[in-house]
Amino acid sequence: MIIFRNLTLSDKNIIDAYCALLNRESCEYCFGNLYGWSKAYAYQFAFFGDALCLSFKPEDGATAYMMPLAEKHRDLQYAIRALYEGHRERGSQKAFSLLCLSPEDCKRLHRLYPDAFLLENDRNEDEYMYEAD
Repeated sequence: MIIFRNLTLSDKNIIDAYCALLNRESCEYCFGNLYGWSKAYAYQFAFFGDALCLSFKPEDGATAYMMPLAEKHRDLQYAIRALYEGHRERGSQKAFSLLCLSPEDCKRLHRLYPDAFLLENDRNEDEYMYEAD
């Protein structure tokens, strides 16, 4: 089972390194955002092999997971399997959820687990940009 822990300022460099390595542009994969919202959404992280795993609790209070950050497909596959099995072992009443997926994440997920996941877009959770003068 993956053991998650709370984010601290001392975790910034390692989390930034994973996000930079995989060129994540989503605000959900930015240490400042994760740390800033860590109390409100109970963001936590763990390493499973060479994958960085992130968990949080959305408004419904159920634990959800972000797409693990892993360079190799094998590491990503092992991390997703461990997250899923841990979710089941905890006896959660909610379905296993991976949130904050990019279109490329969806393609990777489908290649690793064909037809195993229902992929849905929630327009209320889409990224947005501010226009400034």
